[in-house]
Amino acid sequence: MVKSAFITLGQSAATQSAYAGPVSSVIPPPAWVADRSALLDATKLIAQFGGDAALEAAGRAERGRDLGNVVNFCRWRGIERVIVMLCDDAVAGTVH
Repeated sequence: MVKSAFITLGQSAATQSAYAGPVSSVIPPPAWVADRSALLDATKLIAQFGGDAALEAAGRAERGRDLGNVVNFCRWRGIERVIVMLCDDAVAGTVH
């Protein structure tokens, strides 16, 4: 059985045992949204490209990296993660 890479130092034994299952059973933490415009860009890509929106964001990130624009690369990688989170049917994190 593969152990999850999400276990960090300082977690309780109960928390660590919750992550001891297969990696597929671990839900990654929610994506961090940098600002409102990043969320707006993510929703625009979803509306325009549907299921391929994350691939489009990844392509834009790659173009930024190829041009040496680290800020653009990081921005679009973050938007890619937000798109994956928004399109996922599973609930990640605590529901209040």
